[in-house]
Amino acid sequence: MRNSSILPPRESTLPLNIDALINQLKLDPADEGEARVEMAINYLSEAKQYIERDDAVQASEKFYKAAEETIKAMTIALRIP
Repeated sequence: MRNSSILPPRESTLPLNIDALINQLKLDPADEGEARVEMAINYLSEAKQYIERDDAVQASEKFYKAAEETIKAMTIALRIP
């Protein structure tokens, strides 16, 4: 794994469309998988923050997105179409 992030820094709270970004950057599969893992980690971090604020709805949405990105990263790693 690289030391630097594949994803651009998040400077706003606007939603990041990872699929559009990956398509625009034309990432190879290894980089795409790494980007999706980074997104999953970011979503988990956000979910934990929402739990600390007692916001179960937002936390569950972030957990869902983390799971979604993890599954996409796994399909890339396992070369599942």
